[in-house]
Amino acid sequence: VAYNQPKVADAAVTFIICGDLKGFEKLPEAFAPMLKAGAMDQKSFDGLLGMANGMYTGNEQFQRDEAIRSGAFAAMNLMTAAQAMGLVSAPMIGFDPAGVRKEFNIPENYVPVMIIAVGYAAPGNWPKKPRFSVDQVLSFDKAKNWNE
Repeated sequence: VAYNQPKVADAAVTFIICGDLKGFEKLPEAFAPMLKAGAMDQKSFDGLLGMANGMYTGNEQFQRDEAIRSGAFAAMNLMTAAQAMGLVSAPMIGFDPAGVRKEFNIPENYVPVMIIAVGYAAPGNWPKKPRFSVDQVLSFDKAKNWNE
């Protein structure tokens, strides 16, 4: 299901990163400790949940976008942690999502976001791939007020 990519089989571990299409339904549970600790009052808690339900309920595209976003954040954290441990990682989108779902019995409310192979660097590994500089991918516009 990963198109026979050698690094999937050769890695010490290969992770399947999935995003939850219904993750917003877990927000009450996720924010309950903040409410209980007094870091958030009931009005803010209810407002946050109301806003989230309004944004996500019935909006399948937004649910999918959030699942991909959340999965990508989790993947980046996993890769950073692996690097801190002296490991290398390889994120991959070259796989059959339906095949991964079937092979690993992934429930329908989860979308496979990417596969990450993690292990020790092997002799002959590619050097770090060239990347665009920050100014080529990021710009700042101080004149705009994004809150409007």
